[in-house]
Order: sequence, then structure tokens, then C-alpha cells
Amino acid sequence: MPGRVTKLTAALGESVTKGQILIEQDTRTAVAQLAQAKAAVAQAKTSMSFASNQFKRTRRLAKSNIVDQARLDQARLGLDQSKAALRLAEAGQQVAQSQLDRLTTYSPLNGTVLRRATEAGEVAAPGVPLIDIGDLSVVHLVVEVPERHIATLQVGDAVQISVPALGGQGRVGKIAVVPHRADTRTRTFAVEVAMDNPKADLRVGMMAKANIVLSRADNQVVVPLDAVIDVPTANLSEVTNVVFVVKNNQATRVVVEAGAMEQGSIVINSGLTEGEQLIVVGQRRVVHGDKVKIVTPAGAVSSTKPSKASR
Repeated sequence: MPGRVTKLTAALGESVTKGQILIEQDTRTAVAQLAQAKAAVAQAKTSMSFASNQFKRTRRLAKSNIVDQARLDQARLGLDQSKAALRLAEAGQQVAQSQLDRLTTYSPLNGTVLRRATEAGEVAAPGVPLIDIGDLSVVHLVVEVPERHIATLQVGDAVQISVPALGGQGRVGKIAVVPHRADTRTRTFAVEVAMDNPKADLRVGMMAKANIVLSRADNQVVVPLDAVIDVPTANLSEVTNVVFVVKNNQATRVVVEAGAMEQGSIVINSGLTEGEQLIVVGQRRVVHGDKVKIVTPAGAVSSTKPSKASR
């Protein structure tokens, strides 16, 4: 709504509740216009009352043949016109009230202030959003899926997600939307994955890596999901998957190609071979070349093994 902003009540990043006032704009002109509209309604009511009395009087005289039919028709026309004028004035009052109401912006939901596009004293331009509110309790990740795989996906399927900006921290989401239309340029489908975000640490615009289980072949190497560490690149746009294995009683950093994830495990397409000893506890605290003492059965070291086929 065009107008000068007089007050913003919510700061960037602040939590807000549904119905909370967010922005107030200068109402002086709108208040004057509403008062003018109310006066027009009052005048129209007076005019209609007069026209109604005139019509009733003329109708009585017409019944007594004191006035002719033309005078009666003229009185009826005057009453109809006064009724139409009242309806028009009332509509004008509703518009004026709506214009005044729109100068106060309320939050439509419980959420967080994601963007403020104005400050107090600035004039709001028509059609330009002044503030963005988002519910971050559940966030949606858009994953571009090739058309050859789209038929295997269903709403509710689990998706393993890692976020480079959060240190490659593993998350689990579920497919919320499987679109029926592909991007005509890329021939991919924008699948939406919903993730719970109770700590609100996942933020709008973050990059994430998603692994959707399509199928798994026999004799693939499968390791615990937590054993794979996502190392962000310098520009945070890509991640490198690494694991630590034990060789000659030393922690050895190995770059791997990670594949599909499911139920806490991940397929390793390349980089590991069956039987290698994998560090699965404290792997984020060791560095390449550290001395390692294998302790059993504490579960700090796991042997890689081939998987059996599953969906």
C-alpha cells in the first residue's frame, strides 16, 4: 500500500506471531478520506429519506387523482436514484475503510522476519513487498531430479541431506512434492523435500546436498552414514566426501564417492574396498597420520562390507 512508513515493530530475524502488527503507515490522509466518505453516506441517507417521503405523499395524491401518473413516476424515479446514491456512498465508505486498514500490516502467520525492504520515514511504492515473513519450523529443499528417475519417487520417501555450511551435518527429510511437469530446458523435475528445522539453523537460500535412494545393487560397499565427512570447498558450493580408515595403525584420510543413503547407511561408489577398517567414532577429531589404537568391542572401528540389493 503506498504511503509513508511511520513505524516498524519487528526487527530482521525476529520471531513474530500471527496477527502481530509489523508495519504502520501514515494514516492522516486515509482518516480524512474515511470521514469524507462517512459524511457522504449520511447525506445520501438524508436524501433518500426525503425522496421516500416525497414518493409516499405523491402516491397518496395520485390515488385521489390530485396529481397525474407522470408526477408519481417522477417521484418513484427520485426515490430509486436516492437509493442508488446511498449504495454508491456506502461502497465509497467501504473502500475508504479498506484503504485505512491496509496502512497497518499484520503478520499472517507465526514465523521469522526474513527481509525488511523499508525503514521508518520511507515512502512505500505500490506493489513492492515491505517485509517477508517465513515459517522456518519446516523448510523445503528443491532437488532437480532427472526425468529417468522421477517415476521411482513417491511423496513420503525418505531423503538423506547434508548442508555444507553446517559442516556437512546429516539430516533426514521426506519428499513433499513430486511435480508432474519438467523444466523444458533442463529436462529435470523440481522435487520438494521437507525437513524439520526445530533449531532454525537451516536458512533460506542455503545450499544442500540430497541423496535419494533409487536402487541398490549387490556387492556395493556400505558404511555408516556418520562415518562420511562432507568437507566444503572454498566457495561452499560443493563438498568433498572423505572417510578415515586405519592403515598401519594410522588414521588415513580417503576421498570417496558417496552414493545413495538409506536408514543410517550410505553406499560408497568408489574409494573403499571390502574389508578396510573404517573409523566411525571420533572421526571428525582425527587428522591424517594420527596414531590409532584399535579398541574392541567399543565400536570405534568398523569393517566395510558389501550390501544386499534393496529398493
